[in-house]
Amino acid sequence: MGIRLAIGAGRAQLIRQLLTENLLLAIPGALLGGLLAYAAAPSLVRLLPPTRDYSRFETPQLLTVVLNVFPAGTNPGPEIRPTGLIFTGVAGATPGSQDVTLGNPTAQPYSYQSGVIGNAFTYLPANASVRPNQPATMRVYPDYRSLQPGEINRGVITLLFSDGIARTINVLTVVAPSSQTASLRLGPQASGCSSPKLEIQFRSPSSEQTFSATIGKPTTLEVQVVDDCGNLIGPANAQNASVNATFSNKDADMKLTHIGNGIWTGTWRPVNNASGMFIATGRGARNAVLL
Repeated sequence: MGIRLAIGAGRAQLIRQLLTENLLLAIPGALLGGLLAYAAAPSLVRLLPPTRDYSRFETPQLLTVVLNVFPAGTNPGPEIRPTGLIFTGVAGATPGSQDVTLGNPTAQPYSYQSGVIGNAFTYLPANASVRPNQPATMRVYPDYRSLQPGEINRGVITLLFSDGIARTINVLTVVAPSSQTASLRLGPQASGCSSPKLEIQFRSPSSEQTFSATIGKPTTLEVQVVDDCGNLIGPANAQNASVNATFSNKDADMKLTHIGNGIWTGTWRPVNNASGMFIATGRGARNAVLL
């Protein structure tokens, strides 16, 4: 550039020279960068952690918030979420723990003692206090060390609270048959195993066989589904899989939505009153008292 100035080059000629040099460098660089990004994108996507399958969700989404206000002095009892757990895995390889949230909607602290039926899991704490507006956590640990391939166990944790109210948490453990292999997303997947039998665990409402619902007020229904091969059932691993809730009070059937890990959920708003009604989702059922 200095030489060109010395021999009399003008300002316009110098600007054209700079633009030309920059374009000659920028255009090949952009093309090369685009090709490298295109080639590396699949490998980078495979490094991302697995996510829930939202592909079947329809838009827009509607969020319903329900606020129940009880008269002064009412004791609605402790809140347990979820009220049912499913563990799947292969023999000798214990899967991770799961948490249960204990809530106290009253103004006084609750304490509880607990007992268990079943030997395929442990939990902590066995005895604790739950303060108002400060949810506590109970952690459930499966133990697959002594379980055999293809074994299915049902257990129950019973909590007796200081006001005399009892709550239960149902625990289902499924050990995949020996032909199963592990999957990072949905648990053991079929590899030469075909099982038409499904196990359905209610997570909400209450794990007790009978619960209360109010005419016209939304009630959340949530279940988790697994087959005897240890597969958590969702649209991703079962073609055209769906879970429908039917109601003996002649309310319209409701199709539940899969939110991942074999969990299906929906909101039921009771319309028709009936005595001795029940809700059925495949092999699972709950009795409901309509208020």
